[in-house]
Amino acid sequence: MENKFVKGILTEFRKDFNLESIEESKAFEYLVNYLVVSKIHPEAFANISDLQQIDVDSGSTFGIDGIAIIVNNNLLLNKEDIDIYKKSRNLDIKIIFTQSKTSAVYDGGSLYKFIGAVQNFFSANPEIELTEDIKFFKKLYDTLFEHEYARFIPKDSPKCYLYFATTGKEASDSTVLGIAKQGEKTISDSIQELKEVKINLVGADYVIDTYNDIENRYDVIINFKNNLTLDRISNVEQSYIGYLNYGEFFKLITDQDKEIRRNLFYENVRDFQGSDNRVNQEISETLTVGELRDKFILLNNGITVVANYLKPLGSNDYEIRDYQIVNGCQTSTILFNHKAVLEEEDNFWIPVKFIHTIDNEVINRIIRATNRQTPVPDEAFVALEKFHKRLQEFYVAMSKDCKETLYYERRSKEYLNVENKIEKNRIINLHSQIRSFASIFLALPQLVYNNNPNEILRTRNKLFFKDDHQYYPYFTSSYILFSFGQEINRGRIPASFGLFRHYIGLIVKVLATGKLKNPYFNSHEMKNFCNKVLSKMDNDKTRIELFKKAIEILKISIAEEKKQIGKHVSVKSIIRTTTFKDQVFAQLKKKSNLTAS
Repeated sequence: MENKFVKGILTEFRKDFNLESIEESKAFEYLVNYLVVSKIHPEAFANISDLQQIDVDSGSTFGIDGIAIIVNNNLLLNKEDIDIYKKSRNLDIKIIFTQSKTSAVYDGGSLYKFIGAVQNFFSANPEIELTEDIKFFKKLYDTLFEHEYARFIPKDSPKCYLYFATTGKEASDSTVLGIAKQGEKTISDSIQELKEVKINLVGADYVIDTYNDIENRYDVIINFKNNLTLDRISNVEQSYIGYLNYGEFFKLITDQDKEIRRNLFYENVRDFQGSDNRVNQEISETLTVGELRDKFILLNNGITVVANYLKPLGSNDYEIRDYQIVNGCQTSTILFNHKAVLEEEDNFWIPVKFIHTIDNEVINRIIRATNRQTPVPDEAFVALEKFHKRLQEFYVAMSKDCKETLYYERRSKEYLNVENKIEKNRIINLHSQIRSFASIFLALPQLVYNNNPNEILRTRNKLFFKDDHQYYPYFTSSYILFSFGQEINRGRIPASFGLFRHYIGLIVKVLATGKLKNPYFNSHEMKNFCNKVLSKMDNDKTRIELFKKAIEILKISIAEEKKQIGKHVSVKSIIRTTTFKDQVFAQLKKKSNLTAS
């Protein structure tokens, strides 16, 4: 790889996701998939297993490296989530295909092959045999068009985006550009349900700019002349209340491609609720009815922005970095969707509140207070509760006694810009914690592959984060999965097993303790139970032996399951089933040294 900037980003990305043991070209495929999907769904990827779920390049795959189906701006990996999304009575669908090359050249032959592979995917009778991984996504895509779901697909959906990525400069070769243009028309003409087809030829600039954007490494200079500086507030560096015109506000919420920065709203407890939502319809009406538009500033509660860096530059200009919109996701998205109208308005103002603070408790209180103005489910605020503050402190204390240091992140990205950069794989956020605890200590690994963490918490909130729970199982579940990732990074375990990390973590816990069941979460026994696991994770020889035994049990379980349901079934489908979880326990019970309790 010639481009030093891209190479540096790839090195950091490989370290963050335990990809250092795999070849550069494969890591670049993962990087491109990460960038393309994270622009739409910033929470999609936390570890290597998340990346592997959309990877379809098994070495013999024809023309496609990655496939992602996005519904209502969320990565879709199972039918169960369709049932959740249809409750909004809107299923906005985007399907993304990627093909990545580490060379700096846009090869026309490879681009033709990519376009042909995408056409083959959509074909009712594919002429080129689909791999099991691609069949998995085709079946999921086809499910969206079953009558119970298809009636909720809006008129401008689905949209199809192809990303052909290199490490070179922007594509300028007329032949390659012509192939892309022709490919868009060919796919659009042959696949009737697609409302939009776009082939994106992306290079080094896209990789660099998008990576920095996703990592929140951007700064914006806005002209904020209409503001009132608030008096000194404890634990707040500075704060302002005022209003921005649309052009200055647009700078805040859009990236280099003039697309909305979805990661700005990661801290916002409500995702965008759709244009058909009653409140959002009222906001839209204010923007589309001429006599109401100039009254928007009176009718809307405005936007709350929290920033780690805010500096007056003079002449009413302010530089802002590392910021989040903690209240105003609905308003911001509706304003963005009406940009064609609002960009022409000279007398359109948006009420805003800027708060410059690095105090997490202040930020948490702001989030809770500003989002209480309209109904929000209590589970949305879970990370702000006292239990999580204590859990964060517990991680610090336990890391002093263990060989490896982990950090629990209560507030998203709070460790992003600390003085001494922390490796991303050492930071455990709320979603990672839900997944690890559910798979390893609740023995529900199939749930992790079948539901997003928010839904797991919503439907099973009585099982998580209870005040009488010991903190040990939460830390231990994260420690097992981190240790497994380290072994992949060292090359002692093939990276391909990262996909099964939640099953392997469960098996390792059972093997390490010799017990199929946990003690009660509020019992003193739980401390000893977890310490037994942690001591084995900190012993180099014992740790690798446990992981290798777990992999052997996993392999046997997969083989036995395939005998029963068919050898051609994709493992991505198998690991989502309760029957496979039962198969794993059946293999574990064959170990003579295990006890039932």
